[in-house]
Amino acid sequence: MSHVFTMKLPESLLDRLEQASSEKGCSKGSLIRQALEKILTEETSHLERIAEATESMKKNKKPRRKIDWSLLRQKLSGKTRMSPEEEVIRHRRRSL
Repeated sequence: MSHVFTMKLPESLLDRLEQASSEKGCSKGSLIRQALEKILTEETSHLERIAEATESMKKNKKPRRKIDWSLLRQKLSGKTRMSPEEEVIRHRRRSL
């Protein structure tokens, strides 16, 4: 069963969406669905890895897969690497 979802996009993002839709020959809705699926799948994957690592630690065993904790932390927090200027601006905003 499908549901309708309405959202507002900045003009620049809408332009990029329309261009990608035209280039790929698919609808804007299809591109948005694909992007949501990818984001939600990646987030679930990271959460599953954390759960797996946690269970392994509880059992005092090594996790089955190598875990890049800094990458997980970055993905889960949604943070990207910021320039020093962006860090200063962010810090100042927190101080207000």
